[in-house]
Amino acid sequence: MMGLTANIMPLWGITIAIGRLDNHKKLYFSSISG
Repeated sequence: MMGLTANIMPLWGITIAIGRLDNHKKLYFSSISG
């Protein structure tokens, strides 16, 4: 069980990082266009 969690956690961190980058891009483009 612990091994499975250890394997999932890095993927979870990457997913969050990508989501944050996507949000920053939306804010950036909306501030340029608006």
